[in-house]
Amino acid sequence: MDEAEKNNALSDLLKSEARDNFDLFDGPLARVKLVKLQDELHVLVFVGHHIVCCGWSFAVVLGELCELYTAEFSDAKNELPAAAKFSD
Repeated sequence: MDEAEKNNALSDLLKSEARDNFDLFDGPLARVKLVKLQDELHVLVFVGHHIVCCGWSFAVVLGELCELYTAEFSDAKNELPAAAKFSD
């Protein structure tokens, strides 16, 4: 598959994920896919219903995912803080 075909396939996947409805009764309320474009190039597709993923919570998830990824590939210990209490 050449570069243009990969880009078109990724674009089609993103459009499909954006259009796909969530089942609010049976879930899941979030979907994650990892798409391999090249040996060293991947795209993480995360789609979440607004009931479980607001802008603030998405920023938290993305920040922690980046921190874990960085720790994994730099042989460092991840230093994630304890999860905040919902009441906070």
